[in-house]
Amino acid sequence: MEWERGRVSCAVSRAQKEATVESLTELFNSSAAVMGVSYKGLTVREITDLRRSLPAGARLVVAKNNLVKLAAEKAVADGREDWKALAETRYTGDNAWFFADEEVIGKAFKAFNKQSKDLQKEKKEVLSPNVIVFGGDVCSPDDLKRLEKVPSREEIYTKIALLVKAMPTKVARLVKAVPTKVGRAVHLVAELDEDKSKLVSDVAKSD
Repeated sequence: MEWERGRVSCAVSRAQKEATVESLTELFNSSAAVMGVSYKGLTVREITDLRRSLPAGARLVVAKNNLVKLAAEKAVADGREDWKALAETRYTGDNAWFFADEEVIGKAFKAFNKQSKDLQKEKKEVLSPNVIVFGGDVCSPDDLKRLEKVPSREEIYTKIALLVKAMPTKVARLVKAVPTKVGRAVHLVAELDEDKSKLVSDVAKSD
């Protein structure tokens, strides 16, 4: 009877681990930046406050390092080569894992930095990142302030629109030379800027 219970317990544990790896893999596949942070010394309430401070599009997950590593390897196998550095990096200790999609990278790191600063003031406890990966590169804790400034796609398109107004001829040449999604966006913005009576749908259909 005890043996049967042990077998059932192992099966449940394995199923839970597999479900966790699947969930983490989905997060890797939908994220553009990931950070592992030691949560030693933090209370449950402080971890909850940290989680709540993050913008929509960012997640904080407490998970074992080996499961995160397995999920990163699965994401690489799915075609996310930018997580190769994380899959090959060794990280130790108990970590809370931050996942941020491309729209909220700057906001997520800004929220983290603020919470870290507040905790340092309150209890002299520093949130110490063990690993940060963004754009396929392993970053250092010194990059935290720089990561606050990563723009969202909307901010990038706004800058492109301003660039179009400032240098329409040069941008037009660039669009012809680089037929990418960004180039397509520039083309649409340029057309709308030239004829303000047009709707986005009109321009898209005529292309």
